[in-house]
Amino acid sequence: MALLFALGGGPNSVESTVYLTMVALMLFVNLLEKSYALSLHDEVTHLPARRAMRREIKSVESSYALALVSVDHYKMLQDRYGRDASDRILRKIAGDFRRVGRHSRPFRYSGESFTLVFAGKGRNEVIGDLEALRADIEDFRFPMSPNGMGGRKSDSTKYPAVRWSLTVTVGVAERREEGGWWSSRYGAIARAARGALHRGRKVGGNTVFK
Repeated sequence: MALLFALGGGPNSVESTVYLTMVALMLFVNLLEKSYALSLHDEVTHLPARRAMRREIKSVESSYALALVSVDHYKMLQDRYGRDASDRILRKIAGDFRRVGRHSRPFRYSGESFTLVFAGKGRNEVIGDLEALRADIEDFRFPMSPNGMGGRKSDSTKYPAVRWSLTVTVGVAERREEGGWWSSRYGAIARAARGALHRGRKVGGNTVFK
């Protein structure tokens, strides 16, 4: 409506200038709203994104466990079988998060990594759920084909169609209410979870470390 009023007022009228300014401001606000919404949502997995995870953690007033879940050999998989195949892997794992305890919330963290936030839980309380998730993913075999899954045609001679054995490594840390200010900071918890994840990868992956 503002645009119609602007066009009807003539090119040099004050009213047209005001209405055009209003149109520009509305478009700018709409763009900001859409950009912010996209930053909270991952289009590949349909999970909340990393920014949404930070907001979730800020709202948790008690203890929580933070699990960092990473797909093993993801770069190799993507290089051999293409982005479509790797996106299918990510969506499959995102679907498996529904089977983890009802107190957890999953998020897409970055690349091949996800996070699970367990509000009100310690890491020892969630190990069993995370082990069950790891074992469930390990039991799955993905059909992979370079031609059919988005890889380059030349890859079909180098990498034949296979049933990919999917595994993940999980690092888990916790925030303790009695642990003091340092242990309650998100940065410290995230570093501890990444450290546990790296230790799990060093022993070959497909494991849960704390």
